Amino acid sequence: MSPAERGEPTAPQAGAPADRRASRILATAEADRIRAHTEQVRTDTAERWRHQHAEAREQRASARRAARARAWARRWSGVRAAASVAVRSAPALAGVAACVAPTAIATRGQYEFGAEVMRLGAMAVLVPVMLEGAAWMLAWQRYQAVAAGDPATRLTAGVWALAGAAAGLNFWHGATGLSGSVQVGVTYGVASVVGFGLVELLARHRAGGSPRARERRARRRLALARAVRFPRVSWAAWSMRVAHGSATAPEQVWRQVWESSTSAAAVDPGAVPPERKAAAAAVVPPPLAPADEPSERSERPEGNDTCSVTAHGDQLPAAVAPSHSGGGVGERADRADLRRRAADARVQDLAELLCSGAAVTGEQAGVIFGVSERTGRRLVAEAKTTCDQPPAAAPGAAGGDDTHAAAVPGAGEQHRLLQFPGAESPHAGRSA
Repeated sequence: MSPAERGEPTAPQAGAPADRRASRILATAEADRIRAHTEQVRTDTAERWRHQHAEAREQRASARRAARARAWARRWSGVRAAASVAVRSAPALAGVAACVAPTAIATRGQYEFGAEVMRLGAMAVLVPVMLEGAAWMLAWQRYQAVAAGDPATRLTAGVWALAGAAAGLNFWHGATGLSGSVQVGVTYGVASVVGFGLVELLARHRAGGSPRARERRARRRLALARAVRFPRVSWAAWSMRVAHGSATAPEQVWRQVWESSTSAAAVDPGAVPPERKAAAAAVVPPPLAPADEPSERSERPEGNDTCSVTAHGDQLPAAVAPSHSGGGVGERADRADLRRRAADARVQDLAELLCSGAAVTGEQAGVIFGVSERTGRRLVAEAKTTCDQPPAAAPGAAGGDDTHAAAVPGAGEQHRLLQFPGAESPHAGRSA
């Protein structure tokens, strides 16, 4: 072990001061280096913290700006929504104000009536509650019923009954009160019904704009146009609906009656309706063959000697379609012709039939002219007077092919038989 290690003093060595100075220089340099490094680390750390703090501040500022923008957007959106709702609700708000204002006036009049006239004291408030409250409850129920398409006739009657009672009460109290006059009474009375009138108009307007209401109005316009243009077909369709009940579809009944009325052959313009021609063809006898033409009678077939037309009380003779064609097809039954032909013209037509030997009943006349059986009987009676010839059997000899006989039964019989030579029965072809 060396003396230095044992702690023993050593002898001074040559060059020791130089070594110590060098050591001090090195130590100073190392200390300076360490201080520089520490300062650099501190500076870098401080700069890094400054950057981090700046970034954090910027992020917080950006977040605050975004939050403020979102808040303003929410507020603006709320303002716009409120404005939109206000614009959409403006008519409703105006309606509410228009209904509340007259109701408040009417309520005051009813309250004064209960307090001053009826002397109800604190219970006077029940008078407007009874009248205005009940009326507005029925009005609201009616509004809902109209909007849903339900019947609201009874609700309407109830609303206007209560409103009328309130108006009469307010008018009487305003006109005869202590400081009242007719003008005050009229104002109170009008205030009692203005609100309900507005609700009625709004309900009607809302219900009128629905597709169901538009379809109903279109059907009514079509029915009116048909009744004006085709009155007889409309009358027949309505009669069929009445006979078969309300469950029958109106359009189906109309089409059925229309097809049955236009199923005949074409009709010339200006001609009489086809149903009149058909009925006349079933009643009017064919022209009589002259007595001095035996050859023409002998050429007719043996089986076509007679033409019989039977009119039963419950069953009319079947309509025979007109044999001519021309004109348009369909409804060419000229209504103007029916108007031009007055009662005297129809009487003349029947008179010609009766004078020719035909026995026409009131029911057949009604079918011919499109009138009721009662009117037909009246026309037949006038025609008999004009013709001055009772519906008796036509002159002719019994037996032979050239006879023309018309057998008129008694008053109790239900059938009338006309026989004419050489004409084919209108029912024979149909049965064949």
